[in-house]
Amino acid sequence: MPIINFTTREVRLKIALHGTPASGRAATLAKLHADSPASKGGLAIPEDAKDKPFSFSFSGEDRSVFEGFTTRFEFHSLTGGPSSPDSVRLLLRDADGVVFVVDSQWEKLEDNLQSLQEAEEALKADGSALDEIPWVLQYNKRDLPEVAPANYIDFLLNNRSKPAPVFETVATTGDGIPALRKAIVERVLARFAEEYGQKLVAPEEQASSAA
Repeated sequence: MPIINFTTREVRLKIALHGTPASGRAATLAKLHADSPASKGGLAIPEDAKDKPFSFSFSGEDRSVFEGFTTRFEFHSLTGGPSSPDSVRLLLRDADGVVFVVDSQWEKLEDNLQSLQEAEEALKADGSALDEIPWVLQYNKRDLPEVAPANYIDFLLNNRSKPAPVFETVATTGDGIPALRKAIVERVLARFAEEYGQKLVAPEEQASSAA
């Protein structure tokens, strides 16, 4: 759910990264952070922490997306794993967009399917669904030798009425991450603009104009 601050003239949009343990969530988030505007230093992710939230945010490069407002994107994920259902539900709650990080190795396909089902159950518990919010699939670790073909992963995870956009990545090197970032940001912005329009009006202004 977008957070609109009419005092600071800022729109905050939450993007959640979810996936199986060791799928590359932390590496993806670190690369997203490194490539974000005004990034300084590396992203500190505690290696010994398990099932703990970590995040970073950045302001959008284009301040004219919503007239007079700056857009701030907040990327969230969880450390370690496996994550408890409550942690997954909290991660995905009020998310404006979702990146589902897939471990492309054959031996991890069942874990990916289970993790996706957990995400859908968490969203359903909060009255939402993946097909109702912008989301993308990230097929990570494409540089490893024993990975499943992308079309096979599609059959397992993306065989739905509204297939999600797919991005093949190597998060450790950053391959495919810029395109992934651009896609999820654009989809989230498009959905927000569709719901709110490009001119944001404060509740008190709406009331005065209606009087």
